[in-house]
Amino acid sequence: MARLSFRLTVEGLADDTLVVREYQGVESLSDSAQAGLRCYGFRYEIKLASRQSGLTALELVDKSAQLEMLRDGLVVQRVHGIVRQFSKGDIGHHHTFYSLTLVPALERLSLRQNSRIFQLKTVPEILSIVLQEMGINDYAFSLKRECAQREFCVQYRETDIDFLHRLAAEEGLVYHFIHEEGKHTLFFSDDSQSLTKRETPIPYNALAGGVMESPYVSQLTQHSQTEVSHSALQDYSFKKPSYSFAQQAQGREMDYQQATYEHFDAPGRFKDDVNGKAFNQIRLEYLRREARTATGKSNHPGLQAGTKFDLQEHLDDSMNRDWVVVQVHHQGQQPQALEEEGGSGATTYSNQFTLIPADVTWRATPQAKPQVDGPCMALVVGPDGEEIFCDEHGRVKLHFPWDRYSNGDEHSSCWVRVSQGWAGSQYGMIAIPRIGHEVIVSFLNGDPDQPIVTGRTYHATNKAPYTLPDNKTKTVLRSETHQGEGFNELSFEDQAAQEKIYLHAQKDLDALVLNDATAHIKHDQHLTVDNDQFTHIKHNHHLTVEGESRDNITQDSSVEISGSVQHKVAKLTAIQTGREISLKAGAKIVVEAGAEVTLKAGGSFVKVDAGGVHIVGPAINLNAGGSAGSGSAYGGQSAMLATPLLDMKAPAELQASAISATMQSGQANVITHFEAAAVQSVAQKSSASPQKQSESKAAEKSAQEESPKEDAQNEDKASLLQSDVLKPSEELEKLAKKQASAFRKGNNGEEVSLIQQALIKMKFDLQADGDFGNKTKTAIEQFQKSYQPSHQTHPSYCIGSIDGIVGQGTLLALDEALMDGWVYLLITKDMLNAVCPNSGDNKELLDSLNKYCPKYEIDTPIRIAHFLSQIAHESGCFSSLIEGSNYSHMAAKIKFSKYKYYVDSLKPGSNNKFIREDNPARCKQPDLFNFVYSNSNGNGDEKSGDGYTYRGRGIIQITGKDKYYKFTSVHNGNNPDDPQNFVINPNLVSENINYSVESACIYWRSWGALSKKFNANGDINILIENAPNDVELVSQAVNGGRYGHSNGLDDRIGKFNKIKNKLGL
Repeated sequence: MARLSFRLTVEGLADDTLVVREYQGVESLSDSAQAGLRCYGFRYEIKLASRQSGLTALELVDKSAQLEMLRDGLVVQRVHGIVRQFSKGDIGHHHTFYSLTLVPALERLSLRQNSRIFQLKTVPEILSIVLQEMGINDYAFSLKRECAQREFCVQYRETDIDFLHRLAAEEGLVYHFIHEEGKHTLFFSDDSQSLTKRETPIPYNALAGGVMESPYVSQLTQHSQTEVSHSALQDYSFKKPSYSFAQQAQGREMDYQQATYEHFDAPGRFKDDVNGKAFNQIRLEYLRREARTATGKSNHPGLQAGTKFDLQEHLDDSMNRDWVVVQVHHQGQQPQALEEEGGSGATTYSNQFTLIPADVTWRATPQAKPQVDGPCMALVVGPDGEEIFCDEHGRVKLHFPWDRYSNGDEHSSCWVRVSQGWAGSQYGMIAIPRIGHEVIVSFLNGDPDQPIVTGRTYHATNKAPYTLPDNKTKTVLRSETHQGEGFNELSFEDQAAQEKIYLHAQKDLDALVLNDATAHIKHDQHLTVDNDQFTHIKHNHHLTVEGESRDNITQDSSVEISGSVQHKVAKLTAIQTGREISLKAGAKIVVEAGAEVTLKAGGSFVKVDAGGVHIVGPAINLNAGGSAGSGSAYGGQSAMLATPLLDMKAPAELQASAISATMQSGQANVITHFEAAAVQSVAQKSSASPQKQSESKAAEKSAQEESPKEDAQNEDKASLLQSDVLKPSEELEKLAKKQASAFRKGNNGEEVSLIQQALIKMKFDLQADGDFGNKTKTAIEQFQKSYQPSHQTHPSYCIGSIDGIVGQGTLLALDEALMDGWVYLLITKDMLNAVCPNSGDNKELLDSLNKYCPKYEIDTPIRIAHFLSQIAHESGCFSSLIEGSNYSHMAAKIKFSKYKYYVDSLKPGSNNKFIREDNPARCKQPDLFNFVYSNSNGNGDEKSGDGYTYRGRGIIQITGKDKYYKFTSVHNGNNPDDPQNFVINPNLVSENINYSVESACIYWRSWGALSKKFNANGDINILIENAPNDVELVSQAVNGGRYGHSNGLDDRIGKFNKIKNKLGL
């Protein structure tokens, strides 16, 4: 009979110091509760005895400890952790009684609370930082879904453990522990398939009894209960304000319950469909995690949380399947430990457990996200040397007073939106907070990850424009000159008897009035122009002065009048010059006076009055030569000067607060599931037979004795890159070993050319010109989206974020893809077969679609679903690439309104010139097309023959000379190495599948029949973005007609639903 025993060893104590009397333990996938206490993976309450009566907390608390179950002296179960709690009890005859609580090192995170910001990191990266900061390095991730990079993730006034649980639950991660000699590894997974499965099945034996010989399951009860049937999440992004981001997911295996229990929540905490779909599925799986469970009892020590096992020998065969342990309670008793004090009875062990089927994934309980109680203060920050720092949306960067990890620069936060007083479509008001400004920050729905600036405040160093309270009656809008001195200002003085509006422009003041401008000044107006003044009145100028009018011109005055000048003076007109007055008329000058006209010079004069003409002078000369002169006196007054404005001082220079980090985050170190596989392998070996266990330990010890330095040197010399395309580059080899910088947009050179050659070999459409531009960035993003690592060449790497950057992970993926012979296919054979059976065998069509759809950004699942369903219908399942011309008389009347009008206008007995003589039921060609398509879409008249020449061609047929011109222009602009003239060679569009597909893509992006009604570019992609499931709208854009009445609408909808199901939309 096998002998069972328990032992506990504690770091720093002799192995026989403590003996185990009994213990109670609970384990769970992720956290749970035990007797009201949180359980972070496992929690064991162990009762002990010792011959030493002086053990203290100093010797046990916070020390590592290990509880082991032994059968015949060999370990069959091990739990490694740290001592969280220690108690000293009564003293017996020979023993002192103690107790302790054994928990994972992870529980240390519950003792740390923090507020901090993580930026541009995935959840595994964030968790690895938090764990390493607490000294926890034994962890691993085995993830089926790639976690997206988070732009801004805040730990706000929450413990590290709560933060870890919250992020893990959001991404669908659960954890359990793998126990080995001297350590326990925290293992994260997001799918039941990643969990460790026991090598040997566990038998079921409800009739067994007696002492434990062979462990078994003794009781198993299956439970089914009604849960949420489907879930729906929704969210909002200011970058796509008209898109709902609505996501829906349906539960499975619901034959026993109604399907009407919907769980709806908004906001769903996501900003794109990929994450939204994943988060919604995770939410539903959590809500339904207890829909089908099983509970039972056993004496098998291998049943630990996170273990997957095969149950056998149950009388109900449906129970004989793979199960996953999600929670287990352990009980162990060892009464003979105190045998000399009356202890008797055998050592016993049992457990009670909760299971789920292995094809169901367990989801952790969501952790409530901390809410920000109200607005908080922050400081606007940015790079050195800048005064204003914002993006295209007017967002700014902030430093929060509680952030101990940032230096108060452009890396302190994500871009944060700023509330403005009024915001419309290119109208409203905007004032960008500047670096050093103090702002009030609110949080959307109280979410610390979604800050928004809602106000601005002055403080002790950033003071108001005018001294307060001395100027409390002023309302001021004053700006400051950027990178210079000065300001613009509009202010209002509201003090009684001193009311004033003040306007100050540091440089120019421009006003544009599209209609009338009226001003009424009830006292004086003063205008001073220090330089020139220009006035241009394009119509009439009216000026009325009811008092005096005075002009003072210190230099010359010129007036040019293209018409007449009329002056009417009621009293006196007096003109005085210092030298000369000259009057010159092209024809005549008339001077007329009612009483007298006098010309005077010196002592001579001529006077004309009622008495006659009087000439007086020392001599009167007639026809004796000489010249005339003129003059008169000036009796006016000088004009008064305008009252000048006083200059005002510019605002004081902003005093920026000095900010420096007082804390520093650790580096992210995500241990991938490939490395985790090694951990699992060790764990499986530890649960194997005692003989295998001993052999494994011996091998492990032998391996550890080998020289680590020699291994490191060999690894450093070995080449990681294996493909012929990438391997020649030393710089790329350095990047593969993370010893060089990543390649991104803007880089150029030989390494970029090699990366481009690799992409070209995988069928991406670009050139190896060595310039990392937009096309290369797009190709890298498409590769990152579509390549699923095989890990045949590189067993341990992660591609990382879809960012168009070639870092270590993406480079290793490129190298592996080349070795695998992988090629990029956006559209697959199965997709074509979904809309048109057997069409996927058309390799030329498939290659062409994969060449041009990415090029014209028909590259998301929903866009592809719409595009394939529409072109499949338009082309008769890709069988017809040119417009049919064998029209019957009746069909032509229905199809072409122009032809119907012609037929209806024929007089009785007249001949229809379009009827074929050999077949009166059919219409003549090319006559019919030349007639119905004449004088439209750039075609000439009926005699030109354009109608037939430029009839419809392509998968979505383009019709008319204009369309062929436009196709020529767009094609040649996008394909400079393949110049074509489709006006001269229109048959190329129907005879060459590449041009047929490309013309359809261009039509889709800019020529949709009605899409210009909905967006200026005629882009059907934009229609889809705003109405992703509206086949009627897309059909109207492609084919015309009224909404819901497009040609072949039922077929288009049917094809769309088939491809949509194929793509899992």
